[in-house]
Amino acid sequence: MLYETSGEFISAEKELEIISDYIALEKLRYDDSLHTSFKYEIEDMNLQLPPLLLIPLVENAFKHGVSETSNQPFVDIYLSANQQQLTFVIKNSTEIFHGEKNVKENIGLSNLRRQLVLLYTDYHLSYEQGETMFTAILKINLTSHV
Repeated sequence: MLYETSGEFISAEKELEIISDYIALEKLRYDDSLHTSFKYEIEDMNLQLPPLLLIPLVENAFKHGVSETSNQPFVDIYLSANQQQLTFVIKNSTEIFHGEKNVKENIGLSNLRRQLVLLYTDYHLSYEQGETMFTAILKINLTSHV
């Protein structure tokens, strides 16, 4: 994967393949109780994206969500790239959460935020901790690439 993504950009098709392969790998670790959904609407599969930009959010969904969920674990992923506007939404199960809803940015999220700052001038990354679900939303105006 690292050799295939060593350039400045990869196609949206390749990024989809990387995400799909990662999901398949993670599914091997869980029994049939894990529900995953990966849907996408890509206007142009040759659309150029920075390599591995989206995978940290996918990794977090499994590492901090599914792996810590004992009842009905799930990961739902939606990716849209149309008219140079990218939207990436990930929802994953979490254990029942009664604490403060502010999300601490650990290394994965803080590295992603730094990468976004270096690559784009128009983006929005947000996340929300619900009682039993975590949601991350990334929106990027791809024309704002630095």
